[in-house]
Amino acid sequence: MGFHSLSFHVMDEDTIGHDDVIGKIILSKEAIGSQAKGLDSWLNLTRVNPDEEVQGEIHLSLELLRVTEKISLRCQVIEARDLAPRDISGTSDPFTRVIFNNHSAETSIIKKTRFPHWGETLELELGLEELSEEGTVNVEVWDWDMVGKNDFLGKVEIPFACLHKTPLLEGWFRLLPLGNNEVDAGGKLGALRLKAVGMLYLHEVLKPVINRIFDEKKYIELDPCAVSEAEVRDSSVEILQSYLTSVIESIVGSVDQCPPVMRVAFKQLHKRVEEQFAEPENEDVKYLAISGFFFLRFFAPAILTPKLFQLRDQHADTRTSRTLLLLAKALQSVGNLGLQLGHGKEQWMAPLHPIILRSVASVKDFLDKLIDIDHDIVSEVPQRAVFMPSVTVKEGYLHKHKAEGPQLLSRFAFKKRYFWLTSETLSYAKTSDWQVRSSLPILCVCAVERVDENAFQQQNVMQVITQDNDGQLHTMYIQCKNVNELNQWLSAIRKVIIYNERMLPSFHPGAYRSGKWTCCLQADRAGNQAFITSYSLTHFEILLLDLGM
Repeated sequence: MGFHSLSFHVMDEDTIGHDDVIGKIILSKEAIGSQAKGLDSWLNLTRVNPDEEVQGEIHLSLELLRVTEKISLRCQVIEARDLAPRDISGTSDPFTRVIFNNHSAETSIIKKTRFPHWGETLELELGLEELSEEGTVNVEVWDWDMVGKNDFLGKVEIPFACLHKTPLLEGWFRLLPLGNNEVDAGGKLGALRLKAVGMLYLHEVLKPVINRIFDEKKYIELDPCAVSEAEVRDSSVEILQSYLTSVIESIVGSVDQCPPVMRVAFKQLHKRVEEQFAEPENEDVKYLAISGFFFLRFFAPAILTPKLFQLRDQHADTRTSRTLLLLAKALQSVGNLGLQLGHGKEQWMAPLHPIILRSVASVKDFLDKLIDIDHDIVSEVPQRAVFMPSVTVKEGYLHKHKAEGPQLLSRFAFKKRYFWLTSETLSYAKTSDWQVRSSLPILCVCAVERVDENAFQQQNVMQVITQDNDGQLHTMYIQCKNVNELNQWLSAIRKVIIYNERMLPSFHPGAYRSGKWTCCLQADRAGNQAFITSYSLTHFEILLLDLGM
């Protein structure tokens, strides 16, 4: 089986009942392997969320059955291994639930085991209209509790589109955390990483076509319910075919323009999927894994809302928005390799089907060329800017610590301020419409890290450390409203400083207050004896994590 990550939990032993979890650290397999001499440093403990404490794999077989007018989704739940222990006995009472749309079914409960064997078949009856759903089949594993709520053990998400091309999927699937709406809902973080790393590439590929659509302002409509004139629909088909052809040709001809970090990440994804689905009948799955991110979460959203991707300064008017919507729908079908054509409700898109089907071969050829790259090239090729200079990467209200003046009680020391983060500055003001802003140059930032709760007796505090021209370090302490917001801001700032040259190798996890450091009690403000080694992921490592590796 190998392993994906190594976790260390620090516990408080209780003689009665469960031991309490103090905190944990997780090291990915890639992070450990990248250190030739091993890791020897201090690392911050993080909080433990039970819904994220997931391990193990499940053996499944999924099949889409069509018998006369009856359509059903059959899921054979065979067994699972190495599940997380949830009970005081060090085992769990696992059962499995299969969910698609409003349908669900459950297996029986296997008591006191982390290696359950069910051997059960669950079947969900589907309506004909559900074949066109671009949804996800969710397989969830839970620990049954007689008293209180059941404990989450992990889940597997399988795109329904995969079952259209490959009616039978069977194998071991890695269980994933539950997730939530704020962090990585439906792969949103993966899309944000693609947007961050590939913004300049996106502009090179799509901006000429987007500008053409905005300039021409053509009236385009294919839905017969919205327009009855056949001449208008025929004209719309011709124009849309022209736009779609331009977009496809621009994308498939952009191999050399694509950032190497994205290409290497997709190569790793391709390798993992190819190993998981090695059968000849699953040939398209390795392409769908990449095109699902590339077309459905990168190119199509940029076409649909070009202002959000800085492709245009203003939102499109109603007529242009309709054109962009139809074009984005067609490009999504290209990303799905045309597998769902003919199954959807919008059959009036059929005139575009031939061009979509003709593009499949060139898209596959493009994806093959895209992953034809050496891993080492990421460090050899000069890195491009991550964001366009004018892009606001993140903004919102945070609480800034009042560093100067008399010592205040912790709850009064943080003042509410509105922050903007761009590729050039981290700035703040009293409100979002305040004209006077204070700014920190991004090039001067040399570390951004969490702060121990003991420093201010406050949770969710981070520090942004800058270095002036004289080499002096200055620290700004910022408090977020919750741990999710903290993680998002840490991630966003680390992305824009990733190519800074004067990064600190270590940092104090506490704060300098009342003439000493709260973490080590040293009086020397410049002392580094209690520094913790700063550990940060590269864009390549972050992309691999977002792609499920």
